[in-house]
Amino acid sequence: MTVEAYLPGDYIEDNRQKVELYKRVRETANEEQERELEDDLIDRFGDYPQPVTNLIRIARLKRLADAALVDKIHQQEQKLFVTMSKVATTQLAGEPIFAALGATKLRATVAETEGRLVVTLTIPRGMKTDEWLTELEHFVTKLGAMRTGK
Repeated sequence: MTVEAYLPGDYIEDNRQKVELYKRVRETANEEQERELEDDLIDRFGDYPQPVTNLIRIARLKRLADAALVDKIHQQEQKLFVTMSKVATTQLAGEPIFAALGATKLRATVAETEGRLVVTLTIPRGMKTDEWLTELEHFVTKLGAMRTGK
């Protein structure tokens, strides 16, 4: 199960425009900039296909993960592995990590490996990509809030 996240050639044909837009996606720093990007895409190229939606969501997820001090998120089959930084591990170990897990419907296990918390989230069979990305966003957003106290 892979997430297709890119700017298709039949949506944006000009490679220079693609490079410019990939850069904008990567540099999106907040929700307002993300909405501006989405509006600009629609204005310039029309409604965008699912791979573009996924690209924007992955960029959002990276932004949220950075705020939560998540070092790495990777997927292997029906599992999502969320590896915390050492600082986040210190701040979130114990009750905070379990409070953050309350923000997602995905089943989870928590372990510590090499001084870092690793949360394994299980994607139920048949769950659509859009659904589990939303659940992952909820979890990572709550992690950031637990870490910063906001």
